[in-house]
Amino acid sequence: MNYDLRNSEEDQSQRMLNVMLPGTKTAIHKHNLSSETVMLMRGKMDTVFYNDSGVEKERIHMGGETGVFGVNIPKGQWHTFEVTDLSIIFMAQDGPWSPMAKENML
Repeated sequence: MNYDLRNSEEDQSQRMLNVMLPGTKTAIHKHNLSSETVMLMRGKMDTVFYNDSGVEKERIHMGGETGVFGVNIPKGQWHTFEVTDLSIIFMAQDGPWSPMAKENML
């Protein structure tokens, strides 16, 4: 579930709150036109980076005792989120929202 924080659909940035339940695993995807900033406001989750072959290359544990509550995902970086506790995140990206293209999903 997400809550759009833009002022209008014409805004040239994406800002939203996402609420994710335990067990949520987003599709492995990338954003070719923008980096993505994610701030964990509540809960525990992992942000996982992959190489171009879909092999995990880094896992960032967020929340709880980790002391990690934010991550910047570089433009073009394959990634996913794996949620372990009810989590609320703030996400921001450059550019207007557009549907995810098939070539940007593994």
